[in-house]
Amino acid sequence: MRKIGLLVLLLFSLQCMQAQVVVENRLDSTEILIGQQVRFQVKVTADAGQFIEFPRLKGQEMIPGVEVVDITSPDTTWLNNNKRICVERTYLLTSFDSALYFLPPMSVVVGGKRYAATKGIGLKVNTVAVDTTKVDRYYGPRADVEGVFEWNAFWYFMSVLLVLLFVGSVVMIYRSRSKRPMVRRKILPPPLPPHQIAQQEIEKIKQSGSIERGGKAYYMELTDVLRTYIEQRFGFNACKMTSPEIIDHLMKVDNEEALRELKQIFETADLVKFAKYDTQLNENDANLLKAVSFINSTKVESKEPPKPIIQEIPVSQKRQLALRTVMLVLGILIALAAAVLLYYIGEFLYQTFM
Repeated sequence: MRKIGLLVLLLFSLQCMQAQVVVENRLDSTEILIGQQVRFQVKVTADAGQFIEFPRLKGQEMIPGVEVVDITSPDTTWLNNNKRICVERTYLLTSFDSALYFLPPMSVVVGGKRYAATKGIGLKVNTVAVDTTKVDRYYGPRADVEGVFEWNAFWYFMSVLLVLLFVGSVVMIYRSRSKRPMVRRKILPPPLPPHQIAQQEIEKIKQSGSIERGGKAYYMELTDVLRTYIEQRFGFNACKMTSPEIIDHLMKVDNEEALRELKQIFETADLVKFAKYDTQLNENDANLLKAVSFINSTKVESKEPPKPIIQEIPVSQKRQLALRTVMLVLGILIALAAAVLLYYIGEFLYQTFM
């Protein structure tokens, strides 16, 4: 019994050790010169799924005299079959005052609780040694050197920028003074051909489950799709015609099989709508297939892809006045910027060659 109790206690202790949060910090060097940089590494080990928040000290002082120059991205390692996680971040430190600093234990927030490392670290910042025995080797300032202009990438950029500013100012001022009416162009998607619209509508009928229910509603949906397709495809008002009238108008179609199937669909639909004819599921399926076959056999494929429609919408007079005023102000500001840049370039060239 005693052995069982000890075993349970040991397992509980191991579980607690596994669940604990461990924070470690170390320096890659404990001694630097003024202005040098040193890496302060912080490693946190915790259970997977816990949110770990490191201190955000970039551009701030960790302690008076020691500044955080940069912080690396988290480096994550999974442990114990992804049950534990180890996250490491490096703080790049520097100092410009020679002294012996004590960096306190780094603290982090894990799962809403704050944890800290077990110990701090000392950092010694030394001054740069000056050799005072060779001061006689200082020769004083050199003579003036004649300036030489070098055409490099910077001046290429400045030249291109100057040209763009002048062109931009001219365009803005010209557009603001133009009497041409302003329009807003709206690009509309190209209309779908009739057979694609019909195929999409038939697919909706399939998805709605109307085939299984059948009845008047199903055949009204199916014949409405066919009437709309016929009207768009052949150019006559099929939606306002009876079934025999539609068949008579389609007699010019050189496809007897397609007309025969279409006539069967319309006849079945008329029986369902007016004579309360009760259809079976296989008959509903067959009529849907006949509709698809009629569409596919009479569709016209375009050789060129449809082009989008560009619609020009006139801008109101009030809005045109506001836009022209804005363009005029922008043109003047861009011209001023170009003048300042030109003055800067001229001043530099004058100081270089005069």
